[in-house]
Amino acid sequence: MKLDIVIEPNVLLTALKSPLGTSYRMLSMIQNERFAIHISAPLIAEYESVLKANAMIVTWNLADFKRAASFGIRVMTPREFLNELENPQ
Repeated sequence: MKLDIVIEPNVLLTALKSPLGTSYRMLSMIQNERFAIHISAPLIAEYESVLKANAMIVTWNLADFKRAASFGIRVMTPREFLNELENPQ
């Protein structure tokens, strides 16, 4: 029997932050089709709010994320990220 669920935004954020926790494990089961995720416009707005508050993309591929800043998401290389961690302003 397939379960119908709604995932609270902080569960998604936690899953994105660490591959070691239960949130990540749960999201990695999506492909198994054991449950169906349901979403609504207000929930998408909440996802956006939570993710923007903590949003940063660390990648070597800056070209594909040029428009991220228009969504309030910072994009930086791993080198820039480590420099920011090691030398806070």
